[in-house]
Amino acid sequence: MNGSVTSSQRFFQQYTMQDSVDYFLSTLFELMKTRPYRDITVSELCHAVGLSRNTFYKYFKNKDSLLDRFSERVWAAFQETMPPSRSLNSGFLHYFEFCYSLKEMVEALVRNDLLQPLTQWNERFIRCIRPAEDVGGAESDQASLGMMYHFISSGCVRLVEDWCRGGFAETPAHMARLATCVVEGGFAHACGLEPDGKAAASLPA
Repeated sequence: MNGSVTSSQRFFQQYTMQDSVDYFLSTLFELMKTRPYRDITVSELCHAVGLSRNTFYKYFKNKDSLLDRFSERVWAAFQETMPPSRSLNSGFLHYFEFCYSLKEMVEALVRNDLLQPLTQWNERFIRCIRPAEDVGGAESDQASLGMMYHFISSGCVRLVEDWCRGGFAETPAHMARLATCVVEGGFAHACGLEPDGKAAASLPA
């Protein structure tokens, strides 16, 4: 590998960069700046990293499994920097600031229609700042609550995608306020409550 430190390598150095996995991940994102993901081969990636194909297959089943490992790395880094306050707004502010700090990698994922890594750790984040025991609601509402987690986490990923495609024009604080309003209302209705805690009218069947 050459001696210069790229922005992707800087992320992995800051949080992990403990083994060859990180070199493969950071190099993949550097290659994705100029090449579509689908056109990048394992051989090309190994050549760019300076490691053998045997080393690659020691860590990864195939090229797509790189993205699963990336999701794990991002979630670990996100948890490490999560503020003590778990309020929705502070949680979302950290979320969007974190996404902005990774904007080059987010851009590469969006450009290649690879939203799965973002989706994988997003629901874990939603459950972290709004755990089921804090939401409450009748036991019979748990199925609805699970669907709401999935729905809201997918919506947050789409927010990040739109934010990215718009050049990250809005501030992380603006995006956090928007997401907080939507999520507060969503969880309240899932549990039969209005955002202010009052009983909601029954939804039509």
